[in-house]
Amino acid sequence: MELTTIVNALKSGDDRIFLSTPIFLGIVTIPGMLQWKLLMMPCNKVSTQTKQIVSLPLLFIQLLIPIILAGGHRALTIIAGLFLFNTVLRCSEALYITPWIKKGTEAYIDPDKIHQDLWSCLHRPIMPKKNKNEKLPQQRPWYHLIPYLLIGMLFTDFMASWFSTFSGQDVFDIQKERSGLFFIFFVIAVVLLTTAINTIGYILQLIYTFTYGGGSYDPNEWRPLMNYPIIATSCNDIWNHRWHQLFRSIWIAVPFRPVLLLLGKMNDANNIDEKTQEQKNKKTSSTRSSTLHVAMATLSVFFVSGLMHEYLVLCGAGIQVYWNTFIGQECLFFTLHGCAVCLERFVQPYLKVKEGFVAEALKRIWVIWFSFRVFPLFLNGFAFWELWNANPFNAFTPYFLDHVWRKYPILREFCGSYL
Repeated sequence: MELTTIVNALKSGDDRIFLSTPIFLGIVTIPGMLQWKLLMMPCNKVSTQTKQIVSLPLLFIQLLIPIILAGGHRALTIIAGLFLFNTVLRCSEALYITPWIKKGTEAYIDPDKIHQDLWSCLHRPIMPKKNKNEKLPQQRPWYHLIPYLLIGMLFTDFMASWFSTFSGQDVFDIQKERSGLFFIFFVIAVVLLTTAINTIGYILQLIYTFTYGGGSYDPNEWRPLMNYPIIATSCNDIWNHRWHQLFRSIWIAVPFRPVLLLLGKMNDANNIDEKTQEQKNKKTSSTRSSTLHVAMATLSVFFVSGLMHEYLVLCGAGIQVYWNTFIGQECLFFTLHGCAVCLERFVQPYLKVKEGFVAEALKRIWVIWFSFRVFPLFLNGFAFWELWNANPFNAFTPYFLDHVWRKYPILREFCGSYL
């Protein structure tokens, strides 16, 4: 391979080197698996210092791969970027951050803990009976999941076919000229993400059922990946309960827990030379400090989420376009949502609002209004390279384009220029 090809590939975007799926998967998987294997080795065999030295080039290579290489399908390339970014994040915590904050801690990850973390977004321990007469659901065979999977794939395909009529420029134009259509675009985008991610969840559940469940599953042990965020009553409700929890365990490990530990140590250090105060004042100060620390740790999670999306935009749009146009937008989007979550937590104790239909409606209006207002910050970087064309469930897209969107003139008015 010529040096100029590699140099051009560093520009990312369409200049990346496109590989066949098997080769791309091999290149993505090998350094990631080596990294996890290294971290899972007992420290009496491989020391923490050795792990830290060997891991540096591995971590760098993993971040570089999605920038210069792409697979045959956009969805595959995006998943690879997510996998490698979060591998770097989680391994950096175990290798460098925790040993630095907690002196004497070894760089080691328990394989069982990783297994639990990987599946915690979907699989949960069976809930105990509330009373002796309550009957828990019986084990169901794997094929009960197939109807949910097929319906999810079909519905995702149908909605994504509408998105496929839009170019990136169309999306930029309707933001300025057709705000009503852009609001529809926003709502359907949230519904499409919900359906697509839940469909992926059913695929993961099937894999788990065959691998660990002997071909059957207990419905009580499973949760949906996305719990209909479009009906959320607060930003806190969205991000803690309704949005997908795929990376929750990683982001609790880093940055949430390290930030809390660091802030706690700083607070202790600042209080060493202070005079003893009354117990009540101590308790009040401690409570306020704890609340502030949790808020800052929460904001750090949103900021890191923004960094992950910045990374995906950089890989897809290319370094030059990213630097000139989109840099910082994803971090701003997620940080604003983090601020909204913290603000809601701060204001909630002071709100004396009687629960009811009106209160619920006002809460939902607030969430939709705020999310819609900041949505362009999230969307624009991905719209540039038309992320919606990465939909893996597209078997019937040509049919929907011909027999639905092109067939009825009233629907064509709401479609993009690709139709």
